[in-house]
Amino acid sequence: MEELFTFLTEYTEFFEKMEDTQQEKLELLLSGDLKKIEQSIMVQQAMDKQLENKEKARLTLFQDHGLEGKTFRDILLLQPESGKGPETPWCRQEWMQLYDRLKKAIDNIRYYNKKSQEIARSELIKTGADMGAVDPSSGVYHPDYGGRQNRFVRKI
Repeated sequence: MEELFTFLTEYTEFFEKMEDTQQEKLELLLSGDLKKIEQSIMVQQAMDKQLENKEKARLTLFQDHGLEGKTFRDILLLQPESGKGPETPWCRQEWMQLYDRLKKAIDNIRYYNKKSQEIARSELIKTGADMGAVDPSSGVYHPDYGGRQNRFVRKI
């Protein structure tokens, strides 16, 4: 379990770093500095690749420890309530603190992403670049969204 706790600590620290990056990206969107926004997007893409690799490593580690299909929460519930032993140098409380840090980071990342999407969508609308082509449920551009093609068909 020591290897697992060490990995999950590093995993949590990575998500906390992602949280900081997402907060910076939101601040850059608010500033309107396009060059820095572009750099932030490149950093985000690199972090997404790192996250993909960390997630693969997590799945492999869980499988190697016979914990395939288990969540972090499931694993922390397997830890002793108190006291430490040779097999488990950390008690449930320490696992729970780590879990809480991870959950907080993920929740904040979701919040910052949502706010960033709202700002980006708002800026598109302000500039007229939106033209009804951004799906408000996903924030993804789609040329057919909002009946845009239908307006052209009616004119012909």
